[in-house]
Amino acid sequence: FPKLYFDCASRLQGQKRQYFTENGITFVTPSQWLYDLVKKSFLGQENLHMIHNGVDTECFYPGDKEKLREQYGIRTEKHVLLFLTNMLRNSMKGFSYLAEALRQMENKERYLLLIVGKLEEIRDICELYEVKTFGYIREIETLRDVYAMADLFLLPSMLENYPCVTLEAMACGTPVAAFQTGGIVEQVDEETGWLVERGNAAALKETIRLACQDKALLREKGMRSRKKAEECFSQGKMLRAYRQLYEEVLNKE
Repeated sequence: FPKLYFDCASRLQGQKRQYFTENGITFVTPSQWLYDLVKKSFLGQENLHMIHNGVDTECFYPGDKEKLREQYGIRTEKHVLLFLTNMLRNSMKGFSYLAEALRQMENKERYLLLIVGKLEEIRDICELYEVKTFGYIREIETLRDVYAMADLFLLPSMLENYPCVTLEAMACGTPVAAFQTGGIVEQVDEETGWLVERGNAAALKETIRLACQDKALLREKGMRSRKKAEECFSQGKMLRAYRQLYEEVLNKE
């Protein structure tokens, strides 16, 4: 961004090496995955720390799913699957694999798709399911309700650092099914959701089917997700870690 019409990667890397190293800069990564990658780079000898992203658990919290669905006009006993359609054309977001998984699902009439974002490029999927769409959401209260009313949040990204959407869904008591990639593996575990082989649409489809078969397990993983968000991913914990780091850096000067 913006698109370059000639290869200047080597020159840019040289400039970054010049300006970013041996100048007393402290670097922070939001995931262990990225930390390990940076350690292998020319920044590996710099002052490097890892502080997980945090989410405001007072803004994102669980709600009564049935009441929320009724409030938003969703009167259904179907399994409610939530996903975001931002950046559909970005292959790293992996939406093509989710689309294929949804096409392969049996008993599509048992599911309702809860979609945040544009629908233009997924009309074929929407024709197969009952759909409730919210478009682009600006109000945090509405976004919280959408997370909270879903049974399962789907994140098919092929590459992610440490996505906040995962933390927001977990804070709202909604378990996550995601591809096993990047920093997602530091957020979701077998206690709080499902990790699927990266790029395996058939495995994603089977995970959705099995997850939705057991409502009690969904609720249990939802409660564990909320607990993990409070204990490990709270905004307060993140801010305390940054404050401590700032104080350490200032005390060295």
